[in-house]
Amino acid sequence: MKHIRDLLKTTRLENSTSLADLAKLLDVPVAKLEAFESGASSLEVELLFGLVNALNIDPEDFLNLLSREVIDTTSDSATELLSLRIRAKLKSV
Repeated sequence: MKHIRDLLKTTRLENSTSLADLAKLLDVPVAKLEAFESGASSLEVELLFGLVNALNIDPEDFLNLLSREVIDTTSDSATELLSLRIRAKLKSV
């Protein structure tokens, strides 16, 4: 998850977007985003994809990064299941 955190934080900083602005846009407490960026907590899938959308990150690029990270840490069947869930979520956005 570190690479995902790094990607989101770097993109946020490159876009000159504050955590406060993102929190307001996503209707979540700033502390929740701070905890995610610092590695102290994780985010729900919906909020994670909300961040991807708000930061104008290509969903396919993000999905590829997420898939590579998941493959490193889980079994093939869990990876396939997660990939299907994420693709379904992308289609609904």
